[in-house]
Amino acid sequence: MIQSIVGRMGSVVLIVTVLAALQVSYAAASDDADLVELVKAGTLARSQSITTFKGTVMVSTWSLTADGKESSVEKTITAVADHKKFRLSAEGTKGSDLKYDASFDGAKLTEWMKGKGFDPPVRIYEGLTGGLAHSDFSLFLNPLSVGNQDLSNISFTVEGRETFNGDECFVLTSTKAVGASATTCKTWVNTQKGFTVAKYETTATTTDTGSVLSKQVVTNEMRQHGEDVWGPLKHTVTVYKEDGSKTTEMIATYSEFQYNIPISADELKLTLPSGTEVYDSTLDATYTVP
Repeated sequence: MIQSIVGRMGSVVLIVTVLAALQVSYAAASDDADLVELVKAGTLARSQSITTFKGTVMVSTWSLTADGKESSVEKTITAVADHKKFRLSAEGTKGSDLKYDASFDGAKLTEWMKGKGFDPPVRIYEGLTGGLAHSDFSLFLNPLSVGNQDLSNISFTVEGRETFNGDECFVLTSTKAVGASATTCKTWVNTQKGFTVAKYETTATTTDTGSVLSKQVVTNEMRQHGEDVWGPLKHTVTVYKEDGSKTTEMIATYSEFQYNIPISADELKLTLPSGTEVYDSTLDATYTVP
């Protein structure tokens, strides 16, 4: 089975080989079961194709408050990542004085907020359980969130094929009902760009009448980096209310990104200056860096 082969992969070179084989299998797929297996294997291989990266992303967020006021902010994030470890630096460039440095060593996240109003300025979190850096990495930088999603453990049906932004995509659907509401997910998988996720929509409805409660639409414009490695060029998240009006739009634009390159330990390290106050949530203790 294709999926079992992918599950045993241990190198980017082998992943590229399997993805090439999946393109041939795509042409030969004859029924829905074949297509489901093909998509699961393809997205699993895609999710394992990036191990390290570095680059800069500019995030622009527009939102509409409950009282009808518009807000617009921008920030720039510089990132370095090696498997499950990363280092981020962020700075507000419009409508925000946000500025932080952060580092995740695979077990703890250290976040140093720079500016007024943060006492103490440094917080340490167990795993990825809190902090702005956790949110920024999860939303805009984790490859599994921006086009390289793994769909191998998700139950879905293949609705058909559609052209999106000039490329043919598989259209997948899944629905989950909980209590008085149901959530329907619709996903466009781009087979012409290595089984990357080009778009997905999440719609919450009432189970009795089917009335829309909310809707989120995510689109990914992907760019090729070397042989069969795809990273985001633009990532857009748009949130709508039940009446179809837009409440939030986040646009992330990526530049100078490099993938699967050597990353040194120094690039991931965050050094705190002597005298800095730190709150360590794993110890529930505050101390000063000597």
